[in-house]
Amino acid sequence: MKCLALLAAGLHVAAGFPHGGHDPVPTGVTSSHDHGDEPAPTSVTSSHDHGHEPTPTSATPSPTPTPGDGTAPAGCRLLNTDSTWPQLDAWEAALPGVVAGNDTEAAIRPDYIFAAEDVPAVQATVKFAAQNNIRLSVVNSGHDFLGRNDAPSGLSLDISMLKGLKVLESFTPSEAGAESPSGDVNVIAPVAGQQAAVTFGAGYGTQELNEAIDPSKLFTLGAAHGSVRTAGGYAQAGGHAPLSSKYGLAADQVLEYKVVTADGELVVANSVSNTDLFWALRGGGGGTFGIVVEATIKAHPSPSMNVIQWWINATNGEDPSQGFWDAAAYLHSELPTINEKGVQGYYYVYPNAMKATFLTTTDEQPDQEAVSAIWTPILDKMAGFEGMEPATTKFYDFASYAEFYSAILGETECGGDGHDHEHKRSLMKRHDGDHGSMPMGIIPLDSRLLGKEHLQSPDVAQALKDSMPQVPDGQLRGHLVGGGAVLTGGEDTSVLPAWRKAYVHLIGTGAGVFKVDPLRALAPDSGAYVNEASALNPDWKNDFWGSNYERLSEIKTQYDPEGVFWVTPGVNADEYSIVEGRLCNTASTDPDLAPPSDNKNIAAGAPDNGGSSPFPGTGGACPSEPPTDELPPDFLDEPDLDASKPGKDGATVTKIRYGPYQLDAMDMISNRPDLNMEAPCEDCYITALQANLEYEDGTTANVNTGAWLHHMVLYKNGLGNKDLVCGSGLISLMPERIYASGNERSVSRANGVAQYGIELGSGDSIGMIYDLMNESDEAQTYYLTITYEHLPKSTSGYKPVSMAWLDITDCGLSAVPAQQGQFVLKSKGWKSTVSGRLLSASGHVHNGGVNTTIYLNGDPVCVSRQLYGRTPDFVAPGHGGHEGMKAKRQDGHEGHDGGEDGMEGKPSISDAEMCVDFATVNEGDELVISAYYDTDLHPLDEAHDGSGFEDVMGISRVYIGT
Repeated sequence: MKCLALLAAGLHVAAGFPHGGHDPVPTGVTSSHDHGDEPAPTSVTSSHDHGHEPTPTSATPSPTPTPGDGTAPAGCRLLNTDSTWPQLDAWEAALPGVVAGNDTEAAIRPDYIFAAEDVPAVQATVKFAAQNNIRLSVVNSGHDFLGRNDAPSGLSLDISMLKGLKVLESFTPSEAGAESPSGDVNVIAPVAGQQAAVTFGAGYGTQELNEAIDPSKLFTLGAAHGSVRTAGGYAQAGGHAPLSSKYGLAADQVLEYKVVTADGELVVANSVSNTDLFWALRGGGGGTFGIVVEATIKAHPSPSMNVIQWWINATNGEDPSQGFWDAAAYLHSELPTINEKGVQGYYYVYPNAMKATFLTTTDEQPDQEAVSAIWTPILDKMAGFEGMEPATTKFYDFASYAEFYSAILGETECGGDGHDHEHKRSLMKRHDGDHGSMPMGIIPLDSRLLGKEHLQSPDVAQALKDSMPQVPDGQLRGHLVGGGAVLTGGEDTSVLPAWRKAYVHLIGTGAGVFKVDPLRALAPDSGAYVNEASALNPDWKNDFWGSNYERLSEIKTQYDPEGVFWVTPGVNADEYSIVEGRLCNTASTDPDLAPPSDNKNIAAGAPDNGGSSPFPGTGGACPSEPPTDELPPDFLDEPDLDASKPGKDGATVTKIRYGPYQLDAMDMISNRPDLNMEAPCEDCYITALQANLEYEDGTTANVNTGAWLHHMVLYKNGLGNKDLVCGSGLISLMPERIYASGNERSVSRANGVAQYGIELGSGDSIGMIYDLMNESDEAQTYYLTITYEHLPKSTSGYKPVSMAWLDITDCGLSAVPAQQGQFVLKSKGWKSTVSGRLLSASGHVHNGGVNTTIYLNGDPVCVSRQLYGRTPDFVAPGHGGHEGMKAKRQDGHEGHDGGEDGMEGKPSISDAEMCVDFATVNEGDELVISAYYDTDLHPLDEAHDGSGFEDVMGISRVYIGT
């Protein structure tokens, strides 16, 4: 009995789920917090205004690291170990409210972070950094895929709180500059024949800006992600937008900048004042010439438009024929022609499918018939290539740009569940608008700008095929944002000249390292958009700035001779390099490549995580998916196991019912163990498993009727069966975990694409620990089922597989307290004790989670995205808490609220993406898991007892074939 008690008491640890209480948040958590109301904007009326002091805040920095005895070498920035590093009181005196950077497992941040609430605070920061030889980095929205807004040392300046907005009927440049905004946003009636404009603080994101001026029936060009700051590095490097073909690039819209230069002075840059700086800031790149604190840009009458979304698949998803690439090449060849008819937008080429969101706007409102006339012949011809299925289409009409943006792109860029847009926007304003920004990390990209001759080249099919990134989540993301006004605009800007010949900006993305050299070979005379390119792009000066580089270099030297602002790749970046952890004015040694950055903070998950993605319509449960229950074309998922059909390789499929489990209304069974369960076979290999909940009559019990399979963990008992990751040392009693599921109920395939299985010997037994919840207001009885696919142990060629349980708490209790906003949870890591193939893996998070990522020796090798509410049984009715939840179950009984209160249902996680045969691990290699949450996209679950929110997790089941 004592041994049984010991085992039972330890099962909650063995299962990796909490027995009760909270576990401390693991190292590696970053999050957003609400800091209250937005500060009133500061009026700046002079180019040399020093009359304001930074507004103190209540934050207090941690003690400065103890200085060492050394000093910085000549020409190098200080480190916090130097004797001349400023003491804490010096930091606080110069920058009231400065806080210490918080290094985590997920990110190494600068020593100090300061959020400027007004322009004088920005000036004070620049002067302090320059006078004290401190490395300075600048962050606004945090969207920089090359990581130029972050550094592992020095001072980070956050300018996202600089607000204030004024709409102008017209704008005339002057040396004094536009009057800075103050007070409430005004409304104007645009005057025919006059170019309207808007002056605003640099902290405005594109959606917030356009919502503010929509009452004036105006809009501005901005990024496809609503929180990207229009006046930041986005426009300073060129900036493409959904309507760039009609109106030009973002840099073409700028009428004036107010800039804090390297000496801490505030200057006006427009067509009559500091004209060289004005030219450089419209294409030369962000973080280089100064800090833009205010902008005045063109505002246009809001157009009406029609949007088409389409999807087309290869008939053979495993091995598409050449016809798939011929169809993709044909699409590209038609893009210049349809662009001239007013079509622009975004498309995605996956290894076996394509999808797109294109919008059409002309002088007259385009209707569905006109748009269909453009697209039907193209899509029909694409479907006619060998190995292609017919396309699926969907059309939308929008009366204004703001309406289009909110429905199709929006703050979350369609990355969420398509539910409750107003709720999301208010959350973004609360969690992203008032507290400041955090750099989101580096995302691997490589890209090329393509002109008409490149798109219509006979070599384009092969170039597309050869450029497809061969990494997890690999895809090509096309932006038909050139042509039209992009070709003819911007004579007085420093935008890369290749933009003025381009129709398409084509990006390779994925979770890993790759290159799109075939696109460079296809378009050797072109270049790349520096904001969405590879830091390893060869011939970087020419590819990013072309013939403008020499003049840009001269202007950089004129305005920043001491290199106060340094980013790489950036103008004059090669005059500096990182030497023993310091930024030093030592010239880079490789003229063909930009100096390497010492910022190694990688973004959470893949670029396709919806929340951080810069591309519209890429979230797993986005409304841009076809109006069916089909999975996204690039989403790898196993079909449900069916006991009426044979499994893989002729395996037997057996469904076993465990229970019944009776739960009262609003009741739960918490981490109950079942030590000896019926097994599906003896002396066999289990190759796949799937858990489910059902009622007595066999109908599914899910969140739509109040049933929640919070978690179940299956383990194997028997002599010598110890958990691979946590089965040694003090927790050696931990049995061998072989499977787990949450309410997503996805299939786990242990053998991937190889001949492996979970070995179940004659002396082995299986046990389970589970947590079930009844969220309805009536008692319910559930059965927990597990469907097993299995083969006899004698099956030729099959070998045993091991499962590694990767957990953000490592061998802890799995659950940690929930946070709000965007945050990352990351494990310390597990040193593998085996060598073999990583056959399959999938992730588990709670609602609010976007994905999990597995890192092998620091490189991302598997991203498991989470889809929400793909079928109705994964949508919990109402948002009204636990009151009045009554709806018809499949068996006719009543359960949850069916929505009589007029509130839409809340989608729950319905699918967890699989990775298959994705890497090889050697003994001693380190495996780390991270979980990315974004509660602005997906709300957290309320705690069952109403005390707040459910804890969150980040787990992956990794099957290893040795």
